[in-house]
Amino acid sequence: MKRNIGLSLMAISSLVLMLAAVGSAKQAPRRIKFKLGATTASVTGQLSGWNDKAQYVIRLRAGQTMSLSVEGNCDACSPDVAVDSPAGANDTVDPDMCQCRVEVSNTAAGDYRITVGENRKGERWQGAFVLKIEVR
Repeated sequence: MKRNIGLSLMAISSLVLMLAAVGSAKQAPRRIKFKLGATTASVTGQLSGWNDKAQYVIRLRAGQTMSLSVEGNCDACSPDVAVDSPAGANDTVDPDMCQCRVEVSNTAAGDYRITVGENRKGERWQGAFVLKIEVR
């Protein structure tokens, strides 16, 4: 009897650990595509906590300028945005030091990775956000 209970507890523990590992697996970055002839796009996302991140990928040509802004779904929330170049460097200029509006000038050709997360300078929050992108 004790052996059956022990085996049952081990099976349940294993199942819980497997579900936790699957639930915490990072999703693949979402590709941002523009409509034909458009220079702006908006995407929505959701953050579920302090360490949560939403990732996007956008393909740019050499010499373009990309401007991004991100807004949370409330006055108190302040998500931030970071951009990594195809070479993996963070090439962003943050004009107002809030990390919610950034610009990348004179881009290299390739895929840029955009990460949206909670701004560590603000209050903790979770919820929806809108990421706006302009490429010229």
